[in-house]
Formats: sequence, structure tokens, C-alpha cells
Amino acid sequence: PIEAMGRAAVDLLCAQIQGTEVPHRELLFEPELVVRGSTAQVSTR
Repeated sequence: PIEAMGRAAVDLLCAQIQGTEVPHRELLFEPELVVRGSTAQVSTR
């Protein structure tokens, strides 16, 4: 969700720079699990 988070931050910042009243709000972003080759196997201990 890094792109969505960055876009939201820039939108809010631009609105504040333009003098627009920005009400407080909560933003929720859907997480994403990325499994890469460096991910280790689960230990069987």
C-alpha cells in the first residue's frame, strides 16, 4: 500500500499548501504480504 499512502500524503500536503481546510480523518490501507526468495522456511523445532 506504499503507493496509496504516498498519494494520500501528497494530496493532503497539497491541500494544506493551498490553504484548504483539511479535516482530521482516519485512512485505512489494505496490507499486502510479499513473499520473496529471502524468506526462510518455518522451523520444525
